[in-house]
Amino acid sequence: MNNLSNQYLFVGASTPHNKPYYKPDKHISYFHQLCAYKDIKTNKFQARSLKLDENFNILSEKIRYLNADQCKKLMALSKDTELQIYPTNTINNVGYPNCDDIIKSQSELLR
Repeated sequence: MNNLSNQYLFVGASTPHNKPYYKPDKHISYFHQLCAYKDIKTNKFQARSLKLDENFNILSEKIRYLNADQCKKLMALSKDTELQIYPTNTINNVGYPNCDDIIKSQSELLR
């Protein structure tokens, strides 16, 4: 039995009721990148601190030089998802965090 007389209308995503709408809550999060070894010139550890908004945009970036006590304090105060330690002596060898790291730092479940 051939039923070719039926016509189907597929509504595209361009109609207003089908448009996806996502608006995250406004919040600020931080992500820290820390070198595991001291810089040869300054004899201090380099760290990069990033301030991020809810859309993963970098609002500010600070590169700091920390002594051993300041590193311990940063590690104690930062959550596991907000701090990443890299086996290098200069922060210039470290790229910015990827989306996975940023999403983990902003996760409600991991806070």
